This record gives sequence, structure tokens and C-alpha cells, in this order.
Amino acid sequence: MKLEETSYAGFWLRLFSGIIDTLILWIPSSIFGWIFQGKFENSSLFAFLDFIQLLLIWMAYYGITEGSTHQATLGKRVLSLKVVNEDGTRLDFPKAALRILVGTFVAIPLGLGIIAIGFTKRKQGWHDIILQCLVIKK
Repeated sequence: MKLEETSYAGFWLRLFSGIIDTLILWIPSSIFGWIFQGKFENSSLFAFLDFIQLLLIWMAYYGITEGSTHQATLGKRVLSLKVVNEDGTRLDFPKAALRILVGTFVAIPLGLGIIAIGFTKRKQGWHDIILQCLVIKK
């Protein structure tokens, strides 16, 4: 793949694919809360465990889908996008799973790590830059 001729996926396409993926993940991510919310005396412990299970579900989903031969989550597939390493190769499961974890943390400072997608030459967020990934149009 010649990356010089590649069309990068911009902020809005990536936002819409993320919305689709969020809707897909809403049910499995909510099951923990439906089952366990009233069973914890300590609400901060529940909040922590809920955050951990959310990360694990999302890391598994992104690791499996973006590390697959499709190289895309279901949301990205709907919009004809895929995630590649900067050299154009497919991500492996660990890197794809780590990408969503890093993406979660770069969004914390006012969303700047995600907003960067709209302002960088290859439309990369900080998590893409850190892990040397690109989101491209098929």
C-alpha cells in the first residue's frame, strides 16, 4: 500500500464511527451495572470496577475488530474506514487493544488528544501518533 496516495479519515468520520461503536457496545457495557449496581455498599468501588470492566470490554472489542483482517470496528466498516500501522500493515490484537486504552487517556485533558485529529496532517489523534497508527478510507 502506498501511503502517499492514502486518504486519511478525518475527525467527523471517526466521530460517527465511534458513535456507531458506542451504540453497539452499550448493551454489553451496561450488563455489569444492571447486575451489580445495588450490590455494592461502596459506590466508589462500584464506579472503579465499572470503569475497569468498560475498559476490558472496549479493549477486547477494538483488539478483535481492528486486529482482524477487516482492520476495522463495525462502525469503521460501515463508513469504509480501516486502521493500519504507519507502514500500511495490519495491527495485531495487543496494539489494537492498547490503541483504545491510550485513546481513552489522551481524551482526558479536555479532549485535546482526540481534537488533534482535525488539525494534524495525517488526521491522527495523540493515541495514533503514540502508537504509530493511521485511520484511512478504504
